[in-house]
Amino acid sequence: FGFDTGVPHDKFLVFDKHFMLDGELESVRPDIPNDEEFQRYRNHCLRVITFAKYLIPEFVYDEYPSAINIVAMAVAYHRVGLWTDGELNYLAASVRQMEFHIRKEGLFEETHIDIARQIIVEQHKLTHYTGNGNSKAIDAIVNAVRKADWADVTMGIIRYDLPAPLLEAAYAKLDSSGFHQMLIDFGPRLSPSSLIGRLSILKIFKF
Repeated sequence: FGFDTGVPHDKFLVFDKHFMLDGELESVRPDIPNDEEFQRYRNHCLRVITFAKYLIPEFVYDEYPSAINIVAMAVAYHRVGLWTDGELNYLAASVRQMEFHIRKEGLFEETHIDIARQIIVEQHKLTHYTGNGNSKAIDAIVNAVRKADWADVTMGIIRYDLPAPLLEAAYAKLDSSGFHQMLIDFGPRLSPSSLIGRLSILKIFKF
């Protein structure tokens, strides 16, 4: 992360495991056979739910007491289309994987699956998200994950309301080495002979 704020790290909650995240990651583990890539992705997911937990307003838990479990479930699948389907424009593929596994397991209501779908589809939106017919709580959940993902992908260059010491604590506990380069390498890896094919990744971004 690059900062030394001097703030004690134990002031912040940083997930180094989460039962829902780890359970769902096991569902797609066969599709990510490289151990290093799996660990890089898992650490990224843990940082995202750590940041999202900080950003979710308290009122959300009145409507969705299990909000962080919904987040952890969605985040487990939010980029898996890169591996499962080999798609640089991976949002739809990631949603398909999430819906397939979650419906098979029967652990979540359809309302929760819809929130997870919005989390995945809107993760790369740069501006505030407001869903058609959503409650304020649902929008708050989706925006918390959206901001959390941007914070991690940019290593804090874009960090919205996240305090620098929290990012420092997360990167101290959850090694980020290799993750960002891995994302860059997916372009030539999945589209080795076509520049236009590599540009399909731009379709994941929204303003």
